[in-house]
Amino acid sequence: MASFSVRPMADPRVTLIQEIAQDLLDQGLVVEAGWEMYRVMALPHSAPTSELDRVKEAFFAGAQHVLGPVMSALEPGVEPSETDIRRMHALAQELDRFSDLLWLKYSRPMGSA
Repeated sequence: MASFSVRPMADPRVTLIQEIAQDLLDQGLVVEAGWEMYRVMALPHSAPTSELDRVKEAFFAGAQHVLGPVMSALEPGVEPSETDIRRMHALAQELDRFSDLLWLKYSRPMGSA
């Protein structure tokens, strides 16, 4: 299961992100939670709806691109195979690296305006 931990930082958006993500995750909307977290952190509040729509489509397309091949590549059976586990671990590492880069890019250091 995906984990949406928000890294601690001195940024008022963190509380908003946590509330949005938890509410959506409680509804089973995992990708929507990720989208909303990304939108709050990375996109300007004044972004036009057309831009938000395009970015959201790209966000969800990326999620579908990852999930589709992963699901089709899983080996038959109820229990995950070693190959399944290795693939999921590699996917998690790749996405963790990307997430770390996003946090570095969009988080504000303590004391910034």
